[in-house]
Amino acid sequence: VLVEGSDGVETARSLVDETEGCTLRAFEDAEDLRRALATSAAGAVIGNYRYDFRLAEAGKGRIAFKDFEMGPAGASRTLGRILARCRSPFRRRYHRYLRRSGP
Repeated sequence: VLVEGSDGVETARSLVDETEGCTLRAFEDAEDLRRALATSAAGAVIGNYRYDFRLAEAGKGRIAFKDFEMGPAGASRTLGRILARCRSPFRRRYHRYLRRSGP
């Protein structure tokens, strides 16, 4: 879990059990976030932006809150969408071509 600022990590620690394979990492600025995304083993990231260049540059798929459905059948469809985004090789394979040009 990437969390903005070291204060955020302390707050998140009370909510996340790091012994279950979840790790917390703080980032302080945009460049630090880019490095953290690039080195993360995650295949996809939950994000609010329709197209987030930081995720594209890092080769990560995006999961939006609209992808989540309620109920058992919805949970099954949600899981299918998340797994498909994580398993898709497109962004990992072509992320170097998806970088922004310019500042």
